[in-house]
Order: sequence, then structure tokens, then C-alpha cells
Amino acid sequence: MDLLQQREERCAQNESRRLTISAAVSARTETAALDRRSSNEEVELITPVAVGRTATQLIANAPDSEPIRRGLMAHFSRKASSKSSTTHSTASTSLARPLGVTSKHRATKRQIQGSLVAGLRAQTQHVGVDCATRCDASIADFFFSSNTPTSLVESAEFRHMLYCNKQTEPDYSAPTNASLSGPLLSSSFNTHRTTNNRIMGSDANTYGLSLLSDSATVGGDPLSNILGHNPNSRAVCLDVVDSTDHLVKGGKKDARYIARYMIRQLKKVDPESKLVDQVMFDGARNMKNAGKIITNYNPRILSVHGGEHNTALWFNDMAKLNPIKVRLFNFLSTILCRNETI
Repeated sequence: MDLLQQREERCAQNESRRLTISAAVSARTETAALDRRSSNEEVELITPVAVGRTATQLIANAPDSEPIRRGLMAHFSRKASSKSSTTHSTASTSLARPLGVTSKHRATKRQIQGSLVAGLRAQTQHVGVDCATRCDASIADFFFSSNTPTSLVESAEFRHMLYCNKQTEPDYSAPTNASLSGPLLSSSFNTHRTTNNRIMGSDANTYGLSLLSDSATVGGDPLSNILGHNPNSRAVCLDVVDSTDHLVKGGKKDARYIARYMIRQLKKVDPESKLVDQVMFDGARNMKNAGKIITNYNPRILSVHGGEHNTALWFNDMAKLNPIKVRLFNFLSTILCRNETI
């Protein structure tokens, strides 16, 4: 019984901590938005609303026979800041009952938690700040607090995310870390894999397919990628092979191992051995030998070694020659003077 009580107390403490952080973020964003609207005046920092009770405590103290319908926001202060902000009392009243909960249904912990967070934000909102300014301040706070590159704000994915958010219902809640790293990650992976296979497979019957592979240690993990393309499509990632378990068991990234995972991929994209006519590796010995094994597996395949790597080295050596170096310098100087970009 003591362990159960301790667990409930820890859960309540964690919820209270999350609510406190939500209140602080809301207050910080509102202050930034208000400062933007009142640039000629000194704006006082908005004080976060104190958190009194959590969803766990509200459910524990509520009678089992009655739904939680009123008093949900009673433990919040009615003023977020005495000088710089006012309170929408109607917002607090409308949140007295969790969204989507009627008098015939008992409120769930998730619904109550969402109502508490929404109430904190409503208590902090200032009447002098419009929604667009508040949204801009919130986006800026997210990028700066998470140290995210600001260039991502112009990406098509970020713009589309904001568009989709406008289409959701008022009671929509963002996915959790567990759902992002679990089912949503798996769904995104399957979607991209299907799209990549469709891109690579276009015109494959006419022009054939080429597979590329290279190995590298990324963040301490021994990885190998497999790319595929045809002459009329961009290269797409087909698979990333993690060799950790193989190396732990005493294995090596030798020719047999490389050829094994390449042949496994060949069977997936070309089960009848009629489409893939070329594989490309770098110039390492194990890669060359893997290419020989693959050509023995399917004699119609041509193995090319070091094509991209040798081409890059050739251009690097050419760029070091003085006549070409001077020509490139003059060319770039002309473009910069015209404020153009390559």
C-alpha cells in the first residue's frame, strides 16, 4: 500500500512539473508577443499561473458516481499578472468541463490534463495580443529554446504541419514521444519505403536498375547504405544495414558479408533477375571482391568500383591547378559582385 501511494505521489509530482513548465512557456511566449505589439513601451514579464492540483488528484478526490463537471479551474488564480495581463473569465468557465465530456460520462485523465493545460494558457493570454502575433512568438520560442536551425521554418514540411494543425478539432492533442518513436515512426518508414520503390521502379523495365552501397561508422554504429536508381530517377535509399550484431559475434565486413546483404536486396527489388544490371561500390578491396561474388550470382550484372570516389578525386586534383584555380576565383568574384548565387 505504501508503494502504491508513493507511486501515485510521484505521478502527481510529474504532472505538476509538466503543468508548471507549460505555464512558464505560455507566460514566456505571451510576454514576447506583448513586447512585439508594444515595442515603444516597457513590458512587464507575465507571471506564470501557479499550479494547484493535477488530473490525478482531481480524479482521486472526485466521487465515483459523479462526473467532474465543475470546479476544474477553481484552483487557478484569476489573474496571471496584475499589470501586464488580464484574464478571459469566459475561457476559464468554458474549460470547467473537459472538452468532449458530457454530464453522462466521467472525464478521463487525458481529457482533464488537456483542460488543465488549456486553462493555464487561457489564464495567461493578454487581450492586447492577436492570435497571429502569439503564434509567431510561440514558433520563435520553439526554435530558439530547442536550438533548432531557423531555416527549417521555411521548409515545406513545417508549413504543411501548420496547415494541418489548422484543420484539427479544438480538443486535438499532439502525439507523445512514445507514439512518435513507435507507431508513427514505423508508419513514416513504410510510407517512404513504398514511395522510394515506386520512384526507383519507374522505367525500370526499359532502362534497368543500378544499386550502390557504401559503409561508414556513424555515431559509433557500423552502418552500410544501399541506394537504387535508374537513369530517369534520383537515387533513393532502399535500406540501411546495421552490422553491430554481426561484429559483436566476431564477424567482419568482408566480401561475403557485403555480398550477402546486397544479394538479399537484389532478391527484393529484382526477384526474376531481369532489372538490375549494375552495382557500384568504392575502391576498397572487400568491396571489389563483393562485386565479383555478385557478378557470379547474376552474370548480367556489371560491377563498377570507385566511380563516384574517383570522379570526385579527379575534380579535386583539377581544381588545384593554378589556371583553373584563377578562373574559378574570377568567376566566383564576378557572381558575388552581382549579388547572384550559383
